[in-house]
Amino acid sequence: MNKEYLIDYKKFLIIVEFYHFSAPQLKDANAPTTTIIPSPSKV
Repeated sequence: MNKEYLIDYKKFLIIVEFYHFSAPQLKDANAPTTTIIPSPSKV
């Protein structure tokens, strides 16, 4: 895995955490889409 991908993945995780924290009602409404996380193995 290259460093650029790791940085992007960390940013993605931070965004997801912020999304869950700031908009739990949206998380409940979009539950199926919030479970999709890109796999590091695809790179």
